[in-house]
Order: sequence, then structure tokens, then C-alpha cells
Amino acid sequence: MKLLQPRAEAALFAATDLELHFPARASGQQPVRALAGVTFSIFPGETVALVGESGCGKTTLLHCLFGLLAPTRGSVRFRGQEISALTGMAGLHFRRQAQLVFQDAGAALNPRLRIREAVREPLLAHGLLPRDAASRRAQELLDLVEIPRREHEALPSQLSEGQRHRVVLARALALAPVFLAADEPLSSLDVLTKSRMLDLLLRLREQQRLTMLIVSHDLALVRQFCTRTLVMAAGKLVTAQP
Repeated sequence: MKLLQPRAEAALFAATDLELHFPARASGQQPVRALAGVTFSIFPGETVALVGESGCGKTTLLHCLFGLLAPTRGSVRFRGQEISALTGMAGLHFRRQAQLVFQDAGAALNPRLRIREAVREPLLAHGLLPRDAASRRAQELLDLVEIPRREHEALPSQLSEGQRHRVVLARALALAPVFLAADEPLSSLDVLTKSRMLDLLLRLREQQRLTMLIVSHDLALVRQFCTRTLVMAAGKLVTAQP
């Protein structure tokens, strides 16, 4: 595994002395330190792995990077700007450029929306395309992630787990992000589907020129796909440098 090294170029994402404390579970107990002094940077063009045992804080860190959780202390910057200060149009621009693919693909999709509608939704929500053009773009994205045309009007419950993962990936790509984070993108998939998903991620990384952060327990994925590795333990990065 390659460890983080200092870089001369500007970081795309940078976390500095990041801490997150959750309230004590019971009276008399200490607050839970989910993150403890996390500092690292991700540079344009990298694919960085984030690994560690279950419960060590990987998903919590992802949520802090995207502003879904507010850190107790420290900062997260995207292209030099503190994300907590990105409101209004600046906040919308950040959400277009940085996308998070959640681990549970089924829960991430509205069960009442057909998958073409689900992929079209962010394009309409951000006002990027009129409805007809957004529908065509959604079809192109579903083609890109190899969802057969006959499935484009299916509901999420009618798809396999692997297909749902690809739909969530297509939706994340709809806004043409420069940064993509994926939480256990190969979890719950059989060996054949994992291989196909890995090939798809590799192809999309090159075609879309994405900078990526991959949370994974799959060391084969890390070895094949990632350029650097961050190792977490008990809320800390144990191999990282700024």
C-alpha cells in the first residue's frame, strides 16, 4: 500500500485536525470521540483508498467531508474553501462537483421513482436541463453504467443489487462531478458482479477524469484501483500526512 506524501500542488479536499464527538450514551459516561485529529489531503487525479476495521470512523469521516455531519473541531476545505461556509450558489456548486455514493444502494433510491426518473432528478433539481433533455441524459448515463434499456422504466425493487449499485453511480455522475466518494461500492455483490463493477469504475474514472475516495474492506479493489491508501483505527488516521 502507498502512504500519503506531501504534495506541492493544491489539494482538492483537505481535512485539518478533524474531530467529531457524539454525546454520551448514558449519564456519567464520556462523549464518544468518533474522529480524533484527522488530517489529510486528496489531490486532483488521485484515487485514494480509506480502509480500517468496522466502526473505526470511515463512514463518519465521509459524512463530515460532505457536510452531512458538522465536526466538533477542525475544518474541511474543498478547493481551498471551508465547506461549512459554502451556502447559496456556492453550496450548490460544491454539491455538483462532489458526489457521495452511499453503501446501501437500495436505501439511496426512492422506491416510488423509476430508475430513469431517479437519474434525471438531480438534473432537474439543479436546473441544468429541461425535462426532455434531462430524460435523454438520464438514458445516456444508464447506458454508460450498462443498465439494459428494458430496465430503464423499472422500479428499484425490480432490479438486482448490482444493478441498483450501478443506478446510484449513474445518478452521482449526472451532475458531472470532479470528485466522487464511494462507501463500500462492492459490498454485498457476488464475485462476478464485483468484477464487472470494478471494470466499470476503472473505465468511468478514465472517461470522466474523476478524483476518487473509495471506502473498502476489499484489499483486491484497493490494490487494483487505488493510488494511495489511508488506514483508520479508532477514529484516527494511522498512516496519513497532510
